[in-house]
Amino acid sequence: MTAVALWHRMKRHPVISWVLLAAVILLVFRAFPGLDYWTTNQFFQELTCRDGSSERCGTFPLRNSHFWLEVREVSLSLMTISQMLLVLWLLFVLLMKDQTSVQDVQNPMIALLTVLLAPALLVNGVLKSYWGRPRPYLTEEFGGEFPYVSPGTITDLCQKNCSFVSGETSAAFWLLALVVFLPKSRQTAATSAVVAFGVSVSLLRMGFGRHYFSDVVMSALFTVTILVAVRALLTSQNGERALVVIADGSNALTAFFQRTMGFTPSVEAKNRRLAEKEADNAV
Repeated sequence: MTAVALWHRMKRHPVISWVLLAAVILLVFRAFPGLDYWTTNQFFQELTCRDGSSERCGTFPLRNSHFWLEVREVSLSLMTISQMLLVLWLLFVLLMKDQTSVQDVQNPMIALLTVLLAPALLVNGVLKSYWGRPRPYLTEEFGGEFPYVSPGTITDLCQKNCSFVSGETSAAFWLLALVVFLPKSRQTAATSAVVAFGVSVSLLRMGFGRHYFSDVVMSALFTVTILVAVRALLTSQNGERALVVIADGSNALTAFFQRTMGFTPSVEAKNRRLAEKEADNAV
């Protein structure tokens, strides 16, 4: 099978393709643990142990850099603000617009469900909380006390906020869900910018000794897979039916508040509704 044929097949079955890709990459990391060791070692500075022991001692210099710590804080703020703006926009669409359509709620709901299912639930709620993989700086290879644990293996060596997978990488790649809010002419550039941002966040987490290469790669793959799955669901016939219910409920709620507060729909909204009724009658 040629690369072009494989690409077209992946486009026809995007969810299955991303799931299989994530599974294959995870198996590669498990089969070749040296990938984690080599990439992490690029950020590690080995030092002589103070007690003269033969164990490996050292540090991750980026973790002690005020500049890179500030860069991390800025990136965290950017991701948090993006999530807050999404919620505010969705509230505006649901509660403030005179007439909410499926198109108005589709992309915001895709982005909201993705952030809830990927960074919030799967990554931070399940994997980081229960898989128990020690972070690199806590392992014997990099001055810690715990053994290296392959990605995907469940252990009790770490009790909470563990290494597998990266929460910040997940939140960074979640920003891909917001690209559709931009004009189509800018979406390609925006996608490239988000991917670059996600890679930068991932490298910084590795540079701090807080995550392995496999942690950040699998986090990005899991997040994109969930985004693709949610988009496929909410753009399907059944998904759009659910969005119709949400939009109709939003319109009913908005109308109720308008009557209660003494507001009246705008002239534009009335004209739009009249045009829609005339179009329905014509059909």
